[in-house]
Amino acid sequence: MDQLLVEHFMELLKKEYGDKILTSKLMRRLKEKCIVLKEKLSIQDRYYLPLECVDGSDKDFTLHMSRTQYEEIISDIVEKSMVKVKKCIEDLNIPPENITNVLLIGGVTRTPMIQQKLSRYFGWSKLKTDVNPDEAVALGAAYQAAMLTGQCNQIRQITEVTPLSLGVTVYKGLVIKVIEKGTKLPTEKYQTVQTLVNNQRFMKIEISEGERKNRIYNNVLDEFYCIDLPEGKAGDVQITVTFILDNDGILKVEAEVLATGKKKKVNIELQEPQVRQSDIKRSIEDAEKNKKDDDLFEAFEHIYGNVIFLINRIQYELENINRNVDQEFVKNIKNINYRTSLEEILNKYKAFKTSVEHSVLVFDMDVLKRLMTLEPMLTEAIEKFI
Repeated sequence: MDQLLVEHFMELLKKEYGDKILTSKLMRRLKEKCIVLKEKLSIQDRYYLPLECVDGSDKDFTLHMSRTQYEEIISDIVEKSMVKVKKCIEDLNIPPENITNVLLIGGVTRTPMIQQKLSRYFGWSKLKTDVNPDEAVALGAAYQAAMLTGQCNQIRQITEVTPLSLGVTVYKGLVIKVIEKGTKLPTEKYQTVQTLVNNQRFMKIEISEGERKNRIYNNVLDEFYCIDLPEGKAGDVQITVTFILDNDGILKVEAEVLATGKKKKVNIELQEPQVRQSDIKRSIEDAEKNKKDDDLFEAFEHIYGNVIFLINRIQYELENINRNVDQEFVKNIKNINYRTSLEEILNKYKAFKTSVEHSVLVFDMDVLKRLMTLEPMLTEAIEKFI
């Protein structure tokens, strides 16, 4: 806000004295005066302040401004700040009426316009302006230390949240979020994934951080493999991936093969959010900007995954398909890949459905259900994205 005032008076000085008047020495004095002006306008409706010897002579330049003018200058940055405040509260899933105290720390929080905006959102009675900034930092550190060491059970836990979502990669790069952005810590969440093809012998577990649905745009934290999976048809072998995130930013990931009980674990130490604020902001903005692309990617991945799943399930029960010509069609249907268009997948799917739907009823009700719902899913995706 100081800088906004400086820029305002710079323009007035240039109009009166020309560009050459703005020396580094004058700019330092101008900034000092603007800080004083800002503070005075927090308690007065109008204020005048001289900037002495502007052009090297005895002539002074008067800095004068009303509070109304000041609020017009700072209104944009105040509005942007309130958007950030509201977004923070929304991410915590806490209604503003449930916030009991709002500490206003620092000189800029004495600005009446800022206090008015905050009071409308939280309520006047919740605003606290009597806390010394240094004391606030010290008290916060002391509370957190007491809570972490268990020295005082009466102190309410200072809630920390995940700055970005944490997820696991399935299919060909599709990220399924396990711990959503803004989740309170500590937390434990899990996601169950399943084999996509028949007799799949291993599965790669890739952990990523970020808001995009395609893992190539996220930060890949670690990866490992679950090997020697038991044989079985697509979907029969399931793995539960559990994420445990504590207050210290330690993420523990455990993958358990449900059929055998075999487990694989990894620990990941996440960086402090304060260290990487710019990366967090960039990740969130990137996801908002590319939401349509992510929705298309997710839709295609779900369709592709369902198609491959159905083909494998039916091929596993190939002997139940009576006609030889249908058996041969099912054997050769696998020439679908990630470059195949949605329209081509739909056409191949219709032919595939015609060949197998009379046989599927006999041996797999789950496949029959998916077989019936996949065509409308494909049609909707084509209408929406193409």
